[in-house]
Amino acid sequence: MKKTVKSLIAVIFAAVFLITLLPFAFAEEINETTQDPGTSTVEFDENKFGDINEDGKRTAGDARLLLRCAVELEIITDHILIHGDYDKDSQITSGDARVALRVAVGLESVFCILKGHEIMPAVIEPTCTTEGYTTNKCSRCSFADGSKTDILPVKEHELQNSTTQATCTEDGIFTSECSVCGHIAQRDIVEASLGHSFGIWEISGAIKSKTCKRCGFTEESDKIKTVYLTFDDGPGPYTEKLLGYLREYNVKATFFVTNQMPRYRYLLSQIVNDGHAIGVHSLTHQWSIYSSSNSYLNDFNAMHQIILDETGVDTKIFRFPGGTNNTVSRSYSRGIMSSMSKSMLEWGYNYYDWNVDCYDTAGYSSSRIAQATINQIKGRNTSIVLMHDIKNTTVEAVKEIIRFGLDNGYEFAAIDESTPLVRFSPVN
Repeated sequence: MKKTVKSLIAVIFAAVFLITLLPFAFAEEINETTQDPGTSTVEFDENKFGDINEDGKRTAGDARLLLRCAVELEIITDHILIHGDYDKDSQITSGDARVALRVAVGLESVFCILKGHEIMPAVIEPTCTTEGYTTNKCSRCSFADGSKTDILPVKEHELQNSTTQATCTEDGIFTSECSVCGHIAQRDIVEASLGHSFGIWEISGAIKSKTCKRCGFTEESDKIKTVYLTFDDGPGPYTEKLLGYLREYNVKATFFVTNQMPRYRYLLSQIVNDGHAIGVHSLTHQWSIYSSSNSYLNDFNAMHQIILDETGVDTKIFRFPGGTNNTVSRSYSRGIMSSMSKSMLEWGYNYYDWNVDCYDTAGYSSSRIAQATINQIKGRNTSIVLMHDIKNTTVEAVKEIIRFGLDNGYEFAAIDESTPLVRFSPVN
């Protein structure tokens, strides 16, 4: 019995001894079949690096699996050490797993990880803004030791000039740009954007539209009924009050101005600053301006220059004193209205008459002026209303006219090139 027990114990010790030696023998077999001749066995300690599991403990399975993918091993042992990041205590960290992952997807060289870098000098070419230099880099991966020698000077920019033409909505730009690195050496506005050049509003059903004659952009509005309030003969003593009323209702209007009362000339700039249109009526508003073409033009040009000096606006719109169909001009020069209306159009100016008269020159009260105007704009899609801002009764009638228009779907606008042309035929 004693001999049997002793024999059993001996067998157990022998088995334990063999099991202990088995991994080392297996490791030698792996090293012989997977490593290049002449290399030594490398060791792997799975407790020193790897990912951190949810319990805060390190694991090595992921790192080992990634490394096996990287070096194409069918089997990986517990005795392979991969070189990666080290922490401040020189301990291998989970950064090794990241290195192994980069290897697995081909971003780094497996040879550098297992055998070290192959350092060679590399020339970094200078750019337009950064010096070039020679540095030590690995020929197999992206490692560089940070050294910089043989500094090469910065190259000069290779500048190319180009100019874009102004469009309706964008300025024309001169640009001097490097063709190598894109550096902008100079960028200047050489021509301001042109702005849309709209044709006249066209009405189709419940929509009106206008199209830019240059770029084809189309603007639409469901406000097909438009009132253009136009004021002649000012500025005068009631013009500032009128501007306040228009501002109160956010309504834009058109002023055909004179210099009959020079002390109110300062209001020209206020008219423009408030967003209203401004045009020439006359310097003097004397009928004698129709004595000749030169007489009319001298009067027109003098008023045009005052507007330009006071507001900076080179206006292209005007209204003949008395309208294009006035007969008073006959007493001064036969055919003057026919010839001047044609010539002014040829010189780039547009004149506007009216299709609604508020009758403020007939001595009407404010309420009667308002009612006469409202009666005429009813049923019209486009109303150009003749009014005079040198009359207090007219200015006081404006609020009632505006309230009616806004309550009944009318749009109030200043005259511009999209305004439908309302012109009388000359009778002289």
